[in-house]
Amino acid sequence: MNAPPGHLRDTCGFVYSVTPYDPEVYKILVVEMLEEAGVNLLVHNFVEHVETKGNTIKHVEISSKFGRHQIQGSIFIDTTGDADIAYLSGAPTLKGRDEDQKTQPMTMKFRMRGVNLSKVKDYMIQNPNNFLSKTPIKDLPNLPLTAVQGFYKEWEQANLLSIEIKCYFLQDLQKMKYLSI
Repeated sequence: MNAPPGHLRDTCGFVYSVTPYDPEVYKILVVEMLEEAGVNLLVHNFVEHVETKGNTIKHVEISSKFGRHQIQGSIFIDTTGDADIAYLSGAPTLKGRDEDQKTQPMTMKFRMRGVNLSKVKDYMIQNPNNFLSKTPIKDLPNLPLTAVQGFYKEWEQANLLSIEIKCYFLQDLQKMKYLSI
């Protein structure tokens, strides 16, 4: 499998380093690791009901394309992403910020091939005020471009300044270039 290139400098400037990886390779690897550990992996299921006794979950009822099933266990790990099992079991859950319950919006990503990263980097170096102030502009000539936040002038001209845009450029071992916004 194509492994990640290791820790690379975050050229956006939010943190010192990032570890880019191929999400498709990651999906395969994590499933293999879970199977190797003896995990009975259930995907694409919905939690319908959680049966409890006191503070203990007795069983969870799920549904899928294959019907409804009851799962019993001594430990349940809620990986629903929305705390469905916790909520349905009566456990205290929180939604968003304390003051208004607003949540962080979803991140929208897409990938593009054929992005000329050297031209992007050159443009950044020539127009540093058009990018996030934390961007390590002076170090860019010696760094692989891992992330960008900016092109503010272009967003303003398109009347899109109210949208926060982050662009991430990653290169896998096959030298394919990706842009996600």
